[in-house]
Amino acid sequence: MLRFLKSNQNRISWKLLIAGVIVGISTPWIYYIFLGLSIDNIINIGVKPIILVSSLIIIRLLLQGLRFYILLKASKVSFQTKIHECITIRVGSEFIAATSLSYIGDEIFRIGYLVKRGLDSGRAIWISYSETFYDVFIGTSINIVAAIDAFIRGDAALAFLLLTIALPILLFYLTVFLSAFYQRGIPRFLDKILSKLDRHPLFIKIVNWLKTTYESFSSSVKYFHSSVNKKLLIITILLTIVLAVIYGLSVYLIYSASGIKLSFYQSLLAVYSGTALGTLPITLGGSGTTELGVSLFVHSLTGEWAGQAVVAWRLATHITTLIITFICLLLSIRFFIKKEKT
Repeated sequence: MLRFLKSNQNRISWKLLIAGVIVGISTPWIYYIFLGLSIDNIINIGVKPIILVSSLIIIRLLLQGLRFYILLKASKVSFQTKIHECITIRVGSEFIAATSLSYIGDEIFRIGYLVKRGLDSGRAIWISYSETFYDVFIGTSINIVAAIDAFIRGDAALAFLLLTIALPILLFYLTVFLSAFYQRGIPRFLDKILSKLDRHPLFIKIVNWLKTTYESFSSSVKYFHSSVNKKLLIITILLTIVLAVIYGLSVYLIYSASGIKLSFYQSLLAVYSGTALGTLPITLGGSGTTELGVSLFVHSLTGEWAGQAVVAWRLATHITTLIITFICLLLSIRFFIKKEKT
């Protein structure tokens, strides 16, 4: 099992990533054709708003790398953490998230890097999982507010859709977190299942790995949320809120430039309504479901689809993300090679 984690960076499905890139690049043109837009519609938004939003997205990626660095510092890792390396790895992993299934490929990439640096699997999984946990907690909380807002306005269908997606995801991540935080050992129900598997020699190594990993994961959760890391925990939460604000601001700027007047509050609800659809495990990163979710919420608010804003926002966010994260992914390979030689 450890060998799998250590070698996962060599098992990146490049065919899947290439497919994700093709889908990501072609989606704006599909919207463009389907909505009957013209070049003038996009040009009228202006270059400045698109460049400004692209810059915000780059800042957002860098802040994600900074948060990854802080999580490593707070977890008392045995190796020296370098901020530029952490940012490169974290931003590079986002390319995998943008071109494959959400919350899977990028986490495995970071886990593989941390295991290669000498961390045990449990602590490596916690550090990678913790980022997703805080993103999910903030994001799904906003989704629930968006659902309540839609319900009050009489759009029960949209409210039901958002709650159907957000609540199961939030409950899953909270269950994992609370189970690890309050459990002293492996949960009883899981222990019973593992004990039955343990009777078969084929599963002995897997069972032992799962038990050791869970115990390490649980202790890492408790240590990170102890009084020792109080300041770093607060910084992590504040950074996650800033990441959410930047994302909401990106919608606000593009839609305002296109003539759709949204408040920042409405823009924040809209972008995380889109994120709810974009994080469905059945969707490929870059497939356009995020833009669909944003469009649904904006249409519910204003009655307009604003196709030009959808395409411009897509170009300013997703395409920028693909370019920057791909460069960092290529740069991060040298860190894996360096650790392999070591």
